[in-house]
Amino acid sequence: MTSFACKSVGGTSNESCTVKAGPAGGTYYVRARPMVSTSTVSIVATITR
Repeated sequence: MTSFACKSVGGTSNESCTVKAGPAGGTYYVRARPMVSTSTVSIVATITR
């Protein structure tokens, strides 16, 4: 299993992780935690071929 630790840089909370999928594709799991418990987390996934 490969893991990525993506963190925001600078004064924003925007993050971006690029994962290169193998030719067979697969299932990916995402875990996201806010820095502050009262914050909202949104996840957007884009598949490009």
